[in-house]
Amino acid sequence: MAMELQNMLKLTIKTFDTSTPGVKVTLTSQNGTVLSCDVLRKVGDVLGLKKESLCHFVICQGLEAPIRCFKKGDIILDDQQDLSLQKWCFDLKEERNLIQKDPVATNLIFFQAHHDILTGKLKPTKEQEERLRDCLDPDFPADGQYIKLCQNLPGYSSIQISGCNIIESLPTVLAVFPYPSTVDVVLSRFGLNFISDNSSKFTWYDLMMWCVNHQRQTIVFTFKRHNSQVMSVPLFTKQLQFMTAAMMEMLRLLQTYDSDSDTAFHAEMIVTQEDGSVEWTNCFYDPCKSALYADQL
Repeated sequence: MAMELQNMLKLTIKTFDTSTPGVKVTLTSQNGTVLSCDVLRKVGDVLGLKKESLCHFVICQGLEAPIRCFKKGDIILDDQQDLSLQKWCFDLKEERNLIQKDPVATNLIFFQAHHDILTGKLKPTKEQEERLRDCLDPDFPADGQYIKLCQNLPGYSSIQISGCNIIESLPTVLAVFPYPSTVDVVLSRFGLNFISDNSSKFTWYDLMMWCVNHQRQTIVFTFKRHNSQVMSVPLFTKQLQFMTAAMMEMLRLLQTYDSDSDTAFHAEMIVTQEDGSVEWTNCFYDPCKSALYADQL
Protein backbone atom coordinates (compact mmCIF):
# COMPACT_ATOMS: atom_id res chain seq x y z
CA MET A 1 0.00 0.00 0.00
CA ALA A 2 1.40 3.36 -1.00
CA MET A 3 2.16 5.66 1.89
CA GLU A 4 0.29 8.97 1.89
CA LEU A 5 2.56 11.94 2.42
CA GLN A 6 1.23 14.64 4.71
CA ASN A 7 2.48 18.18 4.29
CA MET A 8 1.32 21.61 5.29
CA LEU A 9 -0.23 23.39 2.34
CA LYS A 10 -0.44 27.18 2.25
CA LEU A 11 -3.06 28.85 0.06
CA THR A 12 -4.21 32.42 -0.51
CA ILE A 13 -7.91 32.89 -1.22
CA LYS A 14 -8.88 36.22 -2.77
CA THR A 15 -12.06 38.12 -1.94
CA PHE A 16 -13.62 41.23 -3.47
CA ASP A 17 -12.12 43.31 -0.65
CA THR A 18 -9.39 45.11 -2.59
CA SER A 19 -7.78 46.45 0.59
CA THR A 20 -6.36 43.00 1.41
CA PRO A 21 -4.28 40.57 -0.71
CA GLY A 22 -6.54 37.69 0.33
CA VAL A 23 -7.15 35.19 3.10
CA LYS A 24 -4.08 33.10 3.91
CA VAL A 25 -4.80 29.58 5.17
CA THR A 26 -2.67 26.57 6.06
CA LEU A 27 -4.05 23.04 5.77
CA THR A 28 -2.74 19.51 6.08
CA SER A 29 -2.56 18.01 2.60
CA GLN A 30 -2.64 14.39 1.49
CA ASN A 31 -0.10 13.85 -1.28
CA GLY A 32 -0.25 17.52 -2.17
CA THR A 33 -4.04 17.82 -2.30
CA VAL A 34 -6.82 19.15 -0.08
CA LEU A 35 -10.60 19.02 -0.33
CA SER A 36 -12.38 22.21 -1.35
CA CYS A 37 -14.80 21.87 1.59
CA ASP A 38 -11.82 21.90 3.98
CA VAL A 39 -10.46 25.04 2.30
CA LEU A 40 -13.86 26.73 2.58
CA ARG A 41 -14.17 25.75 6.24
CA LYS A 42 -10.68 27.06 7.00
CA VAL A 43 -11.33 30.36 5.20
CA GLY A 44 -14.54 30.70 7.17
CA ASP A 45 -12.67 30.12 10.43
CA VAL A 46 -10.03 32.74 9.60
CA LEU A 47 -12.65 35.33 8.63
CA GLY A 48 -15.00 34.52 11.49
CA LEU A 49 -17.81 33.44 9.18
CA LYS A 50 -20.57 31.54 10.98
CA LYS A 51 -20.68 27.82 10.14
CA GLU A 52 -24.29 28.00 9.01
CA SER A 53 -23.28 30.71 6.51
CA LEU A 54 -20.69 28.57 4.72
CA CYS A 55 -23.28 26.99 2.41
CA HIS A 56 -23.84 30.42 0.84
CA PHE A 57 -20.22 30.71 -0.35
CA VAL A 58 -17.95 28.66 -2.61
CA ILE A 59 -14.28 28.40 -3.49
CA CYS A 60 -13.70 29.26 -7.16
CA GLN A 61 -10.80 29.40 -9.59
CA GLY A 62 -10.63 33.01 -10.71
CA LEU A 63 -12.09 36.13 -9.17
CA GLU A 64 -13.28 38.50 -11.91
CA ALA A 65 -14.31 35.76 -14.36
CA PRO A 66 -14.23 32.40 -12.52
CA ILE A 67 -13.61 29.37 -14.69
CA ARG A 68 -14.47 26.82 -12.02
CA CYS A 69 -16.65 26.42 -8.96
CA PHE A 70 -15.28 23.74 -6.63
CA LYS A 71 -17.97 21.39 -5.34
CA LYS A 72 -17.91 19.98 -1.83
CA GLY A 73 -15.79 16.91 -2.56
CA ASP A 74 -13.54 18.40 -5.25
CA ILE A 75 -9.77 18.21 -4.87
CA ILE A 76 -7.57 21.30 -4.89
CA LEU A 77 -3.91 20.76 -5.83
CA ASP A 78 -1.00 22.32 -3.97
CA ASP A 79 -0.03 24.40 -7.03
CA GLN A 80 -3.55 25.74 -7.62
CA GLN A 81 -3.45 29.47 -8.29
CA ASP A 82 -6.02 32.26 -8.40
CA LEU A 83 -8.45 30.87 -5.84
CA SER A 84 -11.29 33.07 -4.65
CA LEU A 85 -14.21 33.13 -2.25
CA GLN A 86 -17.50 33.94 -3.97
CA LYS A 87 -21.07 34.38 -2.82
CA TRP A 88 -23.25 31.44 -3.84
CA CYS A 89 -26.67 32.66 -2.80
CA PHE A 90 -29.19 33.67 -5.47
CA ASP A 91 -32.30 33.66 -3.30
CA LEU A 92 -33.11 37.11 -1.90
CA LYS A 93 -35.05 35.65 1.01
CA GLU A 94 -32.06 33.57 2.09
CA GLU A 95 -29.65 36.46 1.58
CA ARG A 96 -31.77 38.88 3.64
CA ASN A 97 -31.80 36.36 6.44
CA LEU A 98 -28.04 35.91 6.09
CA ILE A 99 -27.16 39.60 6.40
CA GLN A 100 -29.33 39.91 9.49
CA LYS A 101 -27.47 37.15 11.32
CA ASP A 102 -23.84 37.22 10.14
CA PRO A 103 -21.85 40.49 9.98
CA VAL A 104 -18.88 38.79 8.28
CA ALA A 105 -21.13 37.40 5.54
CA THR A 106 -22.65 40.88 5.21
CA ASN A 107 -19.19 42.35 4.72
CA LEU A 108 -18.28 39.80 2.02
CA ILE A 109 -21.56 40.30 0.17
CA PHE A 110 -21.12 44.07 0.36
CA PHE A 111 -17.71 43.96 -1.32
CA GLN A 112 -19.02 41.70 -4.09
CA ALA A 113 -22.06 43.93 -4.66
CA HIS A 114 -19.83 47.03 -4.72
CA HIS A 115 -17.58 45.30 -7.27
CA ASP A 116 -20.62 44.57 -9.45
CA ILE A 117 -21.56 48.26 -9.33
CA LEU A 118 -18.04 49.39 -10.24
CA THR A 119 -17.72 46.93 -13.13
CA GLY A 120 -21.15 47.72 -14.57
CA LYS A 121 -22.83 44.38 -13.98
CA LEU A 122 -25.36 46.26 -11.86
CA LYS A 123 -26.60 49.52 -13.35
CA PRO A 124 -28.27 51.87 -10.86
CA THR A 125 -30.07 55.05 -11.85
CA LYS A 126 -28.55 58.40 -10.86
CA GLU A 127 -30.88 58.59 -7.88
CA GLN A 128 -29.92 55.07 -6.81
CA GLU A 129 -26.22 55.94 -7.28
CA GLU A 130 -26.58 58.82 -4.83
CA ARG A 131 -28.23 56.60 -2.23
CA LEU A 132 -25.52 53.97 -2.67
CA ARG A 133 -22.82 56.63 -2.34
CA ASP A 134 -24.32 57.76 0.97
CA CYS A 135 -23.84 54.22 2.32
CA LEU A 136 -20.09 54.46 1.62
CA ASP A 137 -19.51 57.30 4.10
CA PRO A 138 -16.54 56.02 6.19
CA ASP A 139 -17.90 57.80 9.27
CA PHE A 140 -21.27 56.08 8.97
CA PRO A 141 -20.72 52.79 7.08
CA ALA A 142 -23.93 51.04 6.08
CA ASP A 143 -22.96 47.78 4.38
CA GLY A 144 -26.34 46.16 5.03
CA GLN A 145 -28.25 49.10 3.60
CA TYR A 146 -25.96 49.15 0.55
CA ILE A 147 -26.78 45.49 -0.10
CA LYS A 148 -30.52 46.09 0.31
CA LEU A 149 -30.36 48.85 -2.30
CA CYS A 150 -28.42 46.59 -4.68
CA GLN A 151 -30.98 43.80 -4.21
CA ASN A 152 -33.53 46.00 -5.97
CA LEU A 153 -31.37 46.40 -9.07
CA PRO A 154 -32.02 44.28 -12.19
CA GLY A 155 -29.70 41.29 -12.45
CA TYR A 156 -28.62 41.31 -8.80
CA SER A 157 -29.35 37.64 -8.03
CA SER A 158 -27.75 36.36 -11.20
CA ILE A 159 -24.51 35.09 -12.71
CA GLN A 160 -23.13 36.81 -15.81
CA ILE A 161 -20.79 35.04 -18.22
CA SER A 162 -19.36 37.63 -20.61
CA GLY A 163 -17.85 37.26 -24.07
CA CYS A 164 -19.16 33.82 -25.03
CA ASN A 165 -18.46 32.89 -28.65
CA ILE A 166 -21.29 31.62 -30.83
CA ILE A 167 -20.14 28.45 -32.63
CA GLU A 168 -21.60 26.73 -35.69
CA SER A 169 -24.86 24.88 -35.15
CA LEU A 170 -26.70 22.16 -37.02
CA PRO A 171 -28.27 23.52 -40.23
CA THR A 172 -31.56 21.79 -39.34
CA VAL A 173 -32.02 23.90 -36.19
CA LEU A 174 -32.82 27.61 -36.13
CA ALA A 175 -29.82 29.54 -34.76
CA VAL A 176 -30.83 32.37 -32.43
CA PHE A 177 -27.58 34.28 -33.06
CA PRO A 178 -25.41 34.47 -36.19
CA TYR A 179 -22.07 32.71 -36.42
CA PRO A 180 -19.58 34.11 -35.66
CA SER A 181 -20.65 36.53 -32.93
CA THR A 182 -20.36 36.98 -29.17
CA VAL A 183 -22.97 37.12 -26.43
CA ASP A 184 -23.11 37.68 -22.69
CA VAL A 185 -25.15 35.11 -20.80
CA VAL A 186 -27.06 36.01 -17.64
CA LEU A 187 -28.38 33.11 -15.55
CA SER A 188 -30.99 33.53 -12.82
CA ARG A 189 -33.59 31.32 -11.20
CA PHE A 190 -36.03 32.61 -13.81
CA GLY A 191 -34.03 31.58 -16.87
CA LEU A 192 -31.35 32.62 -19.36
CA ASN A 193 -30.82 36.03 -20.92
CA PHE A 194 -28.51 36.15 -23.96
CA ILE A 195 -27.33 39.72 -24.45
CA SER A 196 -25.99 40.84 -27.83
CA ASP A 197 -27.06 43.32 -30.52
CA ASN A 198 -30.29 41.34 -30.55
CA SER A 199 -30.95 39.91 -27.10
CA SER A 200 -33.09 36.85 -26.41
CA LYS A 201 -34.61 35.64 -23.15
CA PHE A 202 -35.75 32.12 -22.30
CA THR A 203 -37.22 30.74 -19.11
CA TRP A 204 -35.99 27.39 -17.83
CA TYR A 205 -39.33 25.95 -18.95
CA ASP A 206 -38.40 26.80 -22.57
CA LEU A 207 -35.17 24.79 -22.36
CA MET A 208 -35.59 21.33 -23.89
CA MET A 209 -32.02 20.14 -23.40
CA TRP A 210 -28.39 21.16 -23.29
CA CYS A 211 -25.24 19.37 -24.42
CA VAL A 212 -21.90 20.00 -22.70
CA ASN A 213 -18.40 19.14 -23.89
CA HIS A 214 -15.92 20.15 -21.19
CA GLN A 215 -12.89 19.20 -23.29
CA ARG A 216 -13.94 21.58 -26.07
CA GLN A 217 -15.43 24.07 -23.57
CA THR A 218 -18.71 24.17 -25.48
CA ILE A 219 -22.38 24.05 -24.56
CA VAL A 220 -25.39 23.88 -26.87
CA PHE A 221 -28.75 25.06 -25.53
CA THR A 222 -31.88 23.82 -27.32
CA PHE A 223 -35.10 25.75 -26.76
CA LYS A 224 -38.69 25.39 -27.92
CA ARG A 225 -41.35 27.86 -26.91
CA HIS A 226 -45.06 27.12 -27.12
CA ASN A 227 -46.16 26.97 -30.78
CA SER A 228 -42.68 27.80 -32.11
CA GLN A 229 -39.88 25.90 -33.81
CA VAL A 230 -36.80 24.47 -32.14
CA MET A 231 -34.04 27.04 -31.57
CA SER A 232 -30.37 26.61 -30.70
CA VAL A 233 -27.72 28.68 -28.93
CA PRO A 234 -24.29 26.95 -29.27
CA LEU A 235 -21.51 28.57 -27.24
CA PHE A 236 -17.81 28.39 -26.46
CA THR A 237 -16.68 29.79 -23.12
CA LYS A 238 -13.65 29.29 -20.91
CA GLN A 239 -16.06 29.66 -17.97
CA LEU A 240 -18.03 26.55 -18.96
CA GLN A 241 -17.60 24.65 -15.68
CA PHE A 242 -18.60 27.72 -13.68
CA MET A 243 -21.58 28.28 -15.98
CA THR A 244 -22.88 24.73 -15.63
CA ALA A 245 -22.48 24.85 -11.84
CA ALA A 246 -24.54 28.06 -11.81
CA MET A 247 -27.16 26.42 -14.04
CA MET A 248 -27.65 23.53 -11.64
CA GLU A 249 -27.96 25.93 -8.70
CA MET A 250 -30.60 27.99 -10.53
CA LEU A 251 -32.55 24.85 -11.42
CA ARG A 252 -32.40 23.77 -7.77
CA LEU A 253 -33.92 27.12 -6.82
CA LEU A 254 -36.57 26.75 -9.52
CA GLN A 255 -37.66 23.46 -8.00
CA THR A 256 -37.83 25.10 -4.56
CA TYR A 257 -40.15 27.84 -5.77
CA ASP A 258 -42.28 25.77 -8.14
CA SER A 259 -44.81 24.31 -5.71
CA ASP A 260 -46.41 22.25 -8.48
CA SER A 261 -43.16 20.62 -9.47
CA ASP A 262 -42.04 17.22 -8.20
CA THR A 263 -39.64 16.79 -11.09
CA ALA A 264 -36.05 15.65 -10.78
CA PHE A 265 -33.24 14.57 -13.08
CA HIS A 266 -33.01 10.81 -13.60
CA ALA A 267 -30.18 8.74 -15.03
CA GLU A 268 -31.91 8.24 -18.38
CA MET A 269 -32.05 12.03 -18.84
CA ILE A 270 -28.24 12.28 -18.87
CA VAL A 271 -26.56 10.61 -21.85
CA THR A 272 -22.85 10.55 -22.72
CA GLN A 273 -22.14 10.74 -26.47
CA GLU A 274 -19.27 9.05 -28.33
CA ASP A 275 -17.29 12.30 -28.50
CA GLY A 276 -17.48 12.76 -24.72
CA SER A 277 -20.30 15.30 -24.80
CA VAL A 278 -22.94 14.93 -22.11
CA GLU A 279 -26.54 15.61 -23.13
CA TRP A 280 -29.05 16.62 -20.47
CA THR A 281 -32.80 16.43 -21.06
CA ASN A 282 -34.43 19.18 -19.01
CA CYS A 283 -36.91 17.68 -16.58
CA PHE A 284 -38.49 21.13 -16.11
CA TYR A 285 -39.32 21.62 -19.79
CA ASP A 286 -42.89 22.89 -19.92
CA PRO A 287 -43.43 25.85 -22.30
CA CYS A 288 -46.98 26.33 -20.99
CA LYS A 289 -45.45 27.49 -17.69
CA SER A 290 -43.03 29.86 -19.38
CA ALA A 291 -45.36 32.88 -19.25
CA LEU A 292 -45.33 32.76 -15.44
CA TYR A 293 -41.64 33.70 -15.38
CA ALA A 294 -41.01 35.49 -18.68
CA ASP A 295 -41.70 38.98 -17.32
CA GLN A 296 -39.16 38.48 -14.50
CA LEU A 297 -36.20 37.90 -16.82
